[in-house]
Amino acid sequence: MTRRARSTTAPRHVDPSRRLLIQNEHLAGADFSNRKLDIFDVIGSQFSACRFEDTRCKSVCLGAGGGMSYYEGCVFDRSRLRFTFAGFARFVSCSFRQIEFSNWLCTGCEFVDCVFSGKLDGARFFGTVPERDRRLVGRDQNEFDGNDFSEASFRDVSFTGGIDLARQQLPIGRGYLYIPHAAEAVSRVWLDVIRWKDLTVRRNAIAMISTLEVDVRAGQEQMLIQRDTFARGRDEAVDRVFEMLASSERASIT
Repeated sequence: MTRRARSTTAPRHVDPSRRLLIQNEHLAGADFSNRKLDIFDVIGSQFSACRFEDTRCKSVCLGAGGGMSYYEGCVFDRSRLRFTFAGFARFVSCSFRQIEFSNWLCTGCEFVDCVFSGKLDGARFFGTVPERDRRLVGRDQNEFDGNDFSEASFRDVSFTGGIDLARQQLPIGRGYLYIPHAAEAVSRVWLDVIRWKDLTVRRNAIAMISTLEVDVRAGQEQMLIQRDTFARGRDEAVDRVFEMLASSERASIT
């Protein structure tokens, strides 16, 4: 059975010159760079040392359809892409330097030895494949290893489902909080927060902690959270929770 890519924001009427569809291709050294597109979909294809640099697109799915697409040694540098759905894809030794990617929901994607810089806004990486997709991709775990995010800027970016963050290079700087033992830290902070007297601040802090607990229950042992993800009208609660998490045993702030 073929599964269509989810496309909730794609334009209904598209100039054919502004749509790129690559389907069932095996390509090496192909150059797709310097494109300005409305829709960019890849279905069941394999790419080796291909170039997708300086691409601008409003609606992207790099692993559409019901099967996997594969990228090895490909370059996406300086591209600005908004994803409707990441799809099912594997990226090995790919370059994502100086990118601006948004809405990147990677439930069925694997990343190995890739390098990232630029901006990731609204990205979620999964170590465990959702049960509904396991038959399509033929696995229950996504490989996620050796990736370098150290020069990337995160906003609302999360890792869930058992991704080992100790095996990645993560961004550092003001506003990031790395928690190497998330279950212990979140549980300890929860016990303190439920005793706070200020009901409004306590309610906002509980909402933040509940979000983190979702990833803990999904098997995420380490976390990298960004203050800006939560600081939307409830800064006092966020500041206090961040401080408590940072000072908890085995947690470190960067």
